[in-house]
Amino acid sequence: MSSANVVIVGAGIGGLNCARALAQPRYKDNINVTLIQGGPCEYHAGLIPVLLGQRPASDFRLTMPKGDFTFVSGVVNRIEEGRVYLADGTEFEADAIVLSPGLTLLKSSIPGAHGIWSLSNAEKVCPFVLSLLDSVKGPRVAIVIEKLPIRCPPAPYGLAIRLANMGASVSVFSPESYPVGVAGREVGEFVLRRCHENYVNVILDAKIDFDKSNENVIYASGRQYDFDLILAVQAHVSPQFLRDFDLTSVNLEGPSAYSIPGFSSVWVIGDSLPAQLPKAAGVAEAQGRTVASLVLKHLGIENTFSYVYPTPSCFLSEQENVYSLIKLDFGKGPLGSRPVSVEIRGPSAQLSTSFEQAIENWRRLVIQE
Repeated sequence: MSSANVVIVGAGIGGLNCARALAQPRYKDNINVTLIQGGPCEYHAGLIPVLLGQRPASDFRLTMPKGDFTFVSGVVNRIEEGRVYLADGTEFEADAIVLSPGLTLLKSSIPGAHGIWSLSNAEKVCPFVLSLLDSVKGPRVAIVIEKLPIRCPPAPYGLAIRLANMGASVSVFSPESYPVGVAGREVGEFVLRRCHENYVNVILDAKIDFDKSNENVIYASGRQYDFDLILAVQAHVSPQFLRDFDLTSVNLEGPSAYSIPGFSSVWVIGDSLPAQLPKAAGVAEAQGRTVASLVLKHLGIENTFSYVYPTPSCFLSEQENVYSLIKLDFGKGPLGSRPVSVEIRGPSAQLSTSFEQAIENWRRLVIQE
């Protein structure tokens, strides 16, 4: 019997976990795995230390995954049942397709504001931030969450706390009713308390007037706020090739979990899913491992499938090498509801070891050391 071809789009946490699970030695005679990625592999948790000039982006960026799969550098522009098309005209036939492309950042809707929500953005904006902190006493800084959902939802608040502890007067504008709403009220109250204890002003349910706002002014909920620097968490959208699909109807559990309606052998995982789950590495990891099991059953290689429930962890940065850790457990669902248990630790310098271990785990996932 010939080997089945599995194409995975996206080498983020979800795509890589799926690829690793399918490319195990015991399946080498049954499956050929192709992993397609349009750029370097990046670890979003590095955004704050890069933005603040404390670590180089290269610590959180790797160019090519390594493993028992075929890696292809390319940009996907169309998906059909059994076929993947790249922008350069290359086509791939597939017995199963797993889509984990992540999200695309839009340009900030605030004229003159600095978009920051990627490593490359953080590198570019870093000199402006450091120059302002060095030249202005108590600079007024706004962090604006333009639209939900966002990747790593506690991070804007962690960045605000870090800047406040570096001498800035910081305000966070968020459309949420309370911080990190997808993680539940307990987490939101903790984040809000940490912000208040570090003198960060948080404006919730903020309705930004983007037409009136600019590089030094935010109009929100009928008020004008003046700043020396505005940092924007830009809106995230799915890649163009996914926008024609009805992802709101994707099931999160059961034998049809993560399957795109209308397709028999195409699954979608990761940040592109509109489901009310945190855009966090632990969620994508669980989805990648689950879909790998579903693909094996679909191809007749395994008789059953294993469902992995998400247990994501997020770090809230407070000072250099001082973190709080938020651990969520979604138990046995139903997914899309609030986590069944929450564990919060810190803030503590000891948790910097856990942060470094998370970076190392990501690096090993990419290059399989």
